[in-house]
Amino acid sequence: MSSKNPQADYDQALALKDAGNAAFKSGDFKGALKNYSRIFMHIGMNPCMNMSQMMGGGGAPPAQNQQSKDPLQQKTDGLRLTAFNNMAAVYAKMGKWDDCKDKCTRVLKHDDKNTKALFRRGMAQRKLNLYELARADLEKAKEIKGTKDPAIERELKLLSKDEKNADKEFYAKMKKQMQRAKKKKAKKKAEKKEAKKKAKEEEAKKDDNPNLKANVKDDNDDAFMWDVPATNDNDNKPKDDKNKEASTTSKDNKGGDKDKDKGNDDSKKDTKDQVTTEPKKDKASTTTEDKPKDNKDKTSSDKTSPEQPSEF
Repeated sequence: MSSKNPQADYDQALALKDAGNAAFKSGDFKGALKNYSRIFMHIGMNPCMNMSQMMGGGGAPPAQNQQSKDPLQQKTDGLRLTAFNNMAAVYAKMGKWDDCKDKCTRVLKHDDKNTKALFRRGMAQRKLNLYELARADLEKAKEIKGTKDPAIERELKLLSKDEKNADKEFYAKMKKQMQRAKKKKAKKKAEKKEAKKKAKEEEAKKDDNPNLKANVKDDNDDAFMWDVPATNDNDNKPKDDKNKEASTTSKDNKGGDKDKDKGNDDSKKDTKDQVTTEPKKDKASTTTEDKPKDNKDKTSSDKTSPEQPSEF
């Protein structure tokens, strides 16, 4: 590797390119990426610059007119762009779409009509959901080609399908968000209505009577209390004494009445006992022995009731 021998640098870079292509066809993407990356060690990553110039080994790049006239330099620049394009293809196979897009952009920076770079960048941007940019690159590649390219046409169809699906997903997402917002709004409205209803119920249950303890203020403000005449304890005492005396006299009267009633009942019972008479006896059946007894009974009856007439 020497800046004095650009042909040797080109040959080594070309050999690495062939090794990378072989690895890519066999499916060894990491090996292919490694070989493609080493190309820039010989020819550099920028036009008219090799690895020794990148490391500060000296040597100024040739002028623009000299660059265009040198066929080896033109082949070297073409190989460099091919290396970037091949690296983009490897990243596409690995699904690293950001890296693929970056490598294609580096190619298009020096060759804006490179159809391979436009196609791969359009595919990468489709995968990254950058549909407008993807369509712009693919349409430009189709225009440059002039003829229908199957790969470009297939990618454009996939792009149209993805755009439709993206629109459906977008509108579905928007619909869900609107429904969610509508439910949230309805829920808030229902909660607000329920709160108003509860407030009305509480207001209806509330009693505005100022004499209630719950409605009395903490500052003992009796401005809204009804006017109730003040009562004196001394005035109540004589009334209570009079009431007590009246109740005791009434009790005594009731007791006397009860005693009187009881005495009357006893006298009534005595008179009833006195009024009862003995049964009459036959004169023939009486004997002499019964006479004294009759006399005794007579005397006893005379004692108890002197006004009662004799039976004989």
